[in-house]
Amino acid sequence: MTDPKETADGVRNIIGANALRGNASNLAIEDAIDDAFKDVTADDWIRLPADLTDRLDDHLYGRDQA
Repeated sequence: MTDPKETADGVRNIIGANALRGNASNLAIEDAIDDAFKDVTADDWIRLPADLTDRLDDHLYGRDQA
């Protein structure tokens, strides 16, 4: 498990370093994430691999399937 600061740091890494500042509330984090994905269409989501969450590193770094 991570503490709230680690979670916020992870979100900053995903959506941009300047997206969240200080002790952002959960609502601010949700708003920032919502804003980051506002232009993603349903077709974009459908094109993601079905095993994306199971094999995220493999997809990101191009590792061969095991």
